[in-house]
Amino acid sequence: MIDRRGALRLMCLGMATGVGVIVSGRIGTAAPEVATLRDRLEKGLKARLPEEFEFIDTVVTMVEAGSLPQTLVEKVFFYVRRTKSHKKYLVPYFEILLRQKASEEGIEIP
Repeated sequence: MIDRRGALRLMCLGMATGVGVIVSGRIGTAAPEVATLRDRLEKGLKARLPEEFEFIDTVVTMVEAGSLPQTLVEKVFFYVRRTKSHKKYLVPYFEILLRQKASEEGIEIP
């Protein structure tokens, strides 16, 4: 039986190693989950309309095909998140700016 101090020691040990996670009273390792580009864009830009999801699908497909640089998409994503944080929905701003930046590099987004 583990008392409170023993449980606290186990939690501290897990935090100190950086890999321990208490699950059902046992210490185990947990693999970190990495969000996909699609998830980051949908959640980070607060997509809500079917047209917004379609645009994000187009962007992700172009990135996966190599016709649109992921670095460009991420730069625009972080810029919109940083400067338009007071807005509730960010996809329209992202779409306008991404189309503009992509056209400057000679890339057309359908």
